[in-house]
Amino acid sequence: MEKFLIYVQLLLIFATEPVLGVYKQSDNGGFTQSTNITSNGTAFTSVLDLPYDDKNPSMLTSLDIHRPATNNTLPIVFFIHGGGWGAGDKGGLAHINKRNFFIDNGFVFVSTNYRLAPDVAFPIYPQDVAKAFVKIVDTVADYNGNINEIFILGHSAGAHLGALISVDQSYLNTFGNYAEFIKGIVLLDGAGYDIPYIVDYSIQAGNQPLLDVYYTAFGQNNVLWENASPISHIDAIGVPPFQLFYVNTHILSSLTSARLYQQFIDNNHNAQRIAVFNSSHALINRNFGANGDEVAPQALAFINSIRDVIFVNGFE
Repeated sequence: MEKFLIYVQLLLIFATEPVLGVYKQSDNGGFTQSTNITSNGTAFTSVLDLPYDDKNPSMLTSLDIHRPATNNTLPIVFFIHGGGWGAGDKGGLAHINKRNFFIDNGFVFVSTNYRLAPDVAFPIYPQDVAKAFVKIVDTVADYNGNINEIFILGHSAGAHLGALISVDQSYLNTFGNYAEFIKGIVLLDGAGYDIPYIVDYSIQAGNQPLLDVYYTAFGQNNVLWENASPISHIDAIGVPPFQLFYVNTHILSSLTSARLYQQFIDNNHNAQRIAVFNSSHALINRNFGANGDEVAPQALAFINSIRDVIFVNGFE
């Protein structure tokens, strides 16, 4: 019981804030729609709880689409929440600022759920995220989204999952050539980039609560840890540009983002690694897009630089 309580406490540290009141399931379990306005006055429509897995229907296999009230075709940000692979929600209060930021800047903002530990285990999480991504590629044109301009944004465990489906293309390409639709990835203080390294570091540090999170999410099999680690799948094969943010006081994020970044550079890939000061693992997520935030403008500049290249080269 004591071990379980420690695990729950650590998940609460990883988890995002409570779910927004506007994010509610319809009476029949289907998706709902609502019209809203950002704090800057941009009108947008939300399609909530859109299912993406008919074989496993639940709120955990659904996503939300928020689109500015315009008929223009718009780029897409596909957000994956964190929570230690065992908590979090697509409609957490921590996502308001980032949702509004991208809507104000003319993006469709998608936020997805995925099934969580301990009810499921790896590889269910990336498989679910891949299904959600495929759903967006297949349907987002109905919501004014441009499938040739899709960018992944992830925080913590969501950063791990975004990185993994981007470098291990088997998750997406099971359904067809869907990996090619990822044009860039922005990761916020990610976890799980190199799981064997993290487990070994945590053993040496005596950090049993963190070990419990990884053991619950990924078991205790080194081969599986390797397969679940994005760093294991980076080679000379082309991957989209990556932008890695890490909180400078978050030691494991700093160490593992450095290892991941170096692997990108060693294989001649386009990657940035940026330290974030005066922040925390929770604040980098919650403050993204808020007034005074320095992370969101850098992420937007990174995304727009890729969009400029796409425009020059033509859509592929």
